[in-house]
Amino acid sequence: MCLRSRHEVFTMTSHVIRFFAAILIAFVFVPALEAKTSTVSGVIFTLGSDKVQTVWPNARVTLKNVDTKSEAATISNDLGAYAFTGVLYGHYEITVTLAGFESATKSVTVESENPAKLDFQLVLKGRTETVTVRAEDTGVDLTSSSGGTPALNANILKSVAVLNQDFQEALPLLPGVVRGFDGLIRIKGGRTNQANTLVNSASVSDPFTGQAALSLPSVAVQSVRVLSNPFSSEYGQFSSGVVDVNTRGGTDEWKYLFEDPVPRFRWIDGRTHGVESASPHLTLAGPLETGKLYLFQAMIYGYDTVTVPSLPNPDNVRIVERINTYTQLDWDPSPSHRFTAVFALDPQNTYYANINTFNPQPVTANDRLRDYFVSATHRWLLADGGYVQSLFAAKQLDSHVYPATWTRQMVLAPEQNSGSYFEEQQRNTELYQWSQTLHLRPIEHAGRHLLTFGYSYAHSSYEGQVTNFPIQVLRQDGTLSSSISYGAAPPSQAAKNNVALFAQDNWQIHPRLTLDLGVRLDHDSFSADALNIAPRIGFVFAPTGDNRTAIRGGFGVFFDKIPINVAIFPRFPAQTITSYASDGTTVLGAPATFTHVAPDSLRIPYSLGWTLQFDRELRRDLLLRFGYEDRQAYREFYLDPLQHADGSAQLPLLNSGRQSYREFLTMLRWRVNERSTVFASYVHSRARGELNDYNQFFGNFPYPLIRPNQYGPLSSDAPDRGLFWNVIGLPHKLDFVPILDVHTGFPFSRLDENWNFLGPENQAGRFPIFLALDTKFQYPVDFTFHGHRIQFRAGLTVYNVINHFNPRDVQQHYASPNYGAFYNSIGRLFRIDGDFNF
Repeated sequence: MCLRSRHEVFTMTSHVIRFFAAILIAFVFVPALEAKTSTVSGVIFTLGSDKVQTVWPNARVTLKNVDTKSEAATISNDLGAYAFTGVLYGHYEITVTLAGFESATKSVTVESENPAKLDFQLVLKGRTETVTVRAEDTGVDLTSSSGGTPALNANILKSVAVLNQDFQEALPLLPGVVRGFDGLIRIKGGRTNQANTLVNSASVSDPFTGQAALSLPSVAVQSVRVLSNPFSSEYGQFSSGVVDVNTRGGTDEWKYLFEDPVPRFRWIDGRTHGVESASPHLTLAGPLETGKLYLFQAMIYGYDTVTVPSLPNPDNVRIVERINTYTQLDWDPSPSHRFTAVFALDPQNTYYANINTFNPQPVTANDRLRDYFVSATHRWLLADGGYVQSLFAAKQLDSHVYPATWTRQMVLAPEQNSGSYFEEQQRNTELYQWSQTLHLRPIEHAGRHLLTFGYSYAHSSYEGQVTNFPIQVLRQDGTLSSSISYGAAPPSQAAKNNVALFAQDNWQIHPRLTLDLGVRLDHDSFSADALNIAPRIGFVFAPTGDNRTAIRGGFGVFFDKIPINVAIFPRFPAQTITSYASDGTTVLGAPATFTHVAPDSLRIPYSLGWTLQFDRELRRDLLLRFGYEDRQAYREFYLDPLQHADGSAQLPLLNSGRQSYREFLTMLRWRVNERSTVFASYVHSRARGELNDYNQFFGNFPYPLIRPNQYGPLSSDAPDRGLFWNVIGLPHKLDFVPILDVHTGFPFSRLDENWNFLGPENQAGRFPIFLALDTKFQYPVDFTFHGHRIQFRAGLTVYNVINHFNPRDVQQHYASPNYGAFYNSIGRLFRIDGDFNF
């Protein structure tokens, strides 16, 4: 058993603080092995006969190192601008391609720290391009109020993540994003269903629970950002944040990647015990027709086990098995049109999904998940430099949650539960989306205006059934405290429609002052409100003329969504609870059936959020940020059971919940070169809200005991968090990647003998300080096979290098002799991997 008492843990605090201080000094004061780098940026434009300049978005810009053949690519933004930061000294070719225009390729030698600005003037095919080269200090991003948002691009993901992992595994590398004990992502103190995850502008959330529901391999991701309080009105259906993912397309050369061909075996007492994990994957990308049609294809098989050390071997693992395919086609059929089609197939089986110290394998649930996603995007480039983007997406998610064993009764006991999981779910959901956005060319009037108008329509549907089994709740002495039974529930169906309109103006009043003005109108067919109006305003101001300081912020209204599982609340089986005296046999009163009571009408939850940030470029590509953020959420869905003196009982669904989040951020980001970023951040935050969150009891893996609601610290509340990571290029092409994550432990509660809370919920104490130091070593070896250049990249990853005690379970029962003991910490782990790139 892997456990420690609260006293033993707290005596470690001084050692943890000293270690944290040593690591902090190493990251801040020990210089990285810096290579000489510069920045290359510019604008893509055409010049008409009237000498009016028209900027062109969506041009593909490729930077290729002539010596190493390495490439980086980007797309010009709405202002026609592109940028490559941290470009190592050397000889490069820069190529600009845009349908209908001559490709422009020029050579450039980067040999000075002064940033170079290369503006490309494109001409129609058959004529010659013009390139202007001049030096310019790029400084901080002054284009919008969300400029400078930390992002993980393809190069960073390649270094800090395993390419066949879901991209969400890398999200905790960003400040304000934490992973709970259930493995789910929380953004800025919010719950998992309060965020919206977008893949190429299409939502991939499960319409039933509102949570993100698409596994996408990191190798398929070009960039991912987490936007908190984005003041652009194109973003909707969230109250805590948006995960914005852009995927990768094919390149002008065929490339192949084969990674992780060798499985890892599980060792117990010096002997192998089956496969611990296996994750081979093959990726290929290239032109099906050069200049016209490109393919990106990733195929992955994954088998992974997660051990619970506090349970006896060998039956102490959660098993996840999946097959993931991702296909993207990019097609330029004519000079003015570009199509992108995406198809993702993600079937996976999870066995013993909710295993922990108190839930051994027999009492857990399995989940059979079948996820399909397809999207088609069309960009129509207008003659004046604007463009229209149209998007259609379809998503189907079929889930079957069922007990791992079928005793058809669950027994809850303070030391360990037994029997089988109490619920079976079968549900099928579908989500169809259509949207169009018009981006006008920049308009010069009282400054520069970048106007965007758009609308979206989404239809989602659900069919399913929930079946529950009896539960017995035992005290510490083994006597029966209560029993729970459920009524039958017939199959149910539901459907909803969402419509949104939005308008946005990025208004540059002065080169040093830009406003983001937007308004969004939302309609949800589940809501009693015909229309929800969400105004937003953001700004960025450069107080100095050196383009190295920015003050940015704003205020906005953000409407969330009404998940389908909330709308069908009255159709879920109701609990009938029988309570027993201390002898475990004498019945206390008549059994109480908690009738589900829903509001006469539902209203969409929303939040009011504002931010204020100060950015300063201390030196080239070294950014210091101080920021404060405040979010107040209203109309949250929660439960609060009532039992009246006459014996009647109700389980009301309330639509009046509150939530608050406050954060102070200090961040340091240093872009050393095109593949290396040094990142350090400290966040002090406070997250409070209603603790009887609806999804906790009617989500993917419900918990059966519903106690009176309280308002207090949320389960993911971690007031202090330090995050550091770096990619260090060592001699002989060896890369060293250290990742340090330190934060305050999550809160826990104290329970009495009848499983009621003793004192305020989530305020009995906290888990020990979480401290995870992971390292990754990578070494490339180049060789030639039959005239083909092949690179083998070997890697060694060490998780929890210092073997710090990071428990995930705690004994909360006050009557237990083990009260306050912590369990389930995974120790030091070694992982060897390799990939062939050819």
